[in-house]
Amino acid sequence: MADFTILTASDSQHLPMLRGLLDSIQAFPEGRDVPISLFDMGLAAEDKQALGHRVAEIVDPGWDLDFSGQEKMPAWFKAYICRPFIPRHFPGHDIYLWLDADMWVQDWAAIRSFVRAAKRGSLAAVATTDRSFCKLSSEQLQERLNLSIQWWTSGYGQEIARRHYMRPSINGGAFALAAAAPHWQEWRQNMAVVIQKFPNFMVDQITMNYVIYERGLPFASLPMTCNWMCNVVMPQYDVQQGGFVSPEEPHERIGIMHLSGAAKREGQHVVETIDGGQVEMSLRYGAPRPNAEATTPIAATSASYTLSLAKIR
Repeated sequence: MADFTILTASDSQHLPMLRGLLDSIQAFPEGRDVPISLFDMGLAAEDKQALGHRVAEIVDPGWDLDFSGQEKMPAWFKAYICRPFIPRHFPGHDIYLWLDADMWVQDWAAIRSFVRAAKRGSLAAVATTDRSFCKLSSEQLQERLNLSIQWWTSGYGQEIARRHYMRPSINGGAFALAAAAPHWQEWRQNMAVVIQKFPNFMVDQITMNYVIYERGLPFASLPMTCNWMCNVVMPQYDVQQGGFVSPEEPHERIGIMHLSGAAKREGQHVVETIDGGQVEMSLRYGAPRPNAEATTPIAATSASYTLSLAKIR
């Protein structure tokens, strides 16, 4: 039996992506022994029944904190507030590994990296930076900075924002943390204060960043291959090896695909291949994958770096 649990959250609308995450985890021999803990964000009764044999426990967290305007918030907003309270809702595990439901696991080595780092007492997560960012446009980079300034200022004011807005944002979509780590208490205390003035879908992430950058608690910075945010930089595809890879040589195999932002869209996306071609394909787990005959010469203007950053998660 695994000494950790993988957690996620979903409502019925996002059930197809949740199934992809579960399928990808349980496709690995190691994944079949890992208990899955699921937060119910609005699952229909029949959906919970169908998931019952695939997950160890399903919990509706309720509202872990009270805040102004709470009554107007949709049920899925609980998924952001509940994260610092995970050990309370699912007690009895040594390590907690959170994966957003719009992710899927391509290489189990990424899971091992998260768990190994968390066992050493660090919060293991991915800071959103990569050498492939050199191909982002100036406008895209400025948009990232503007969003960072907005989030830090809204949560903590201008002085704290000036100290940290240039730092790469630690993405809250995938993280691992030991049950005994001090981060949980710091995170909960910060969330309780910041949610009163910043009831935004980034509240969990900006408070997590504060715990690391301002409070200085241990942090293990994993490579972006452990949480590849496809709306920031599209991956490339290795037709010969059959997998998504980073878009720069030596094209490291991506461990966890994160269909963040516009990448959540169903249907076909234009994806470059490492041999200089391009294909139209779905980014979702289990979708048909192209062969060499399906590739076409790359267009003069690449589509790989054009997804909007506006909805960063």
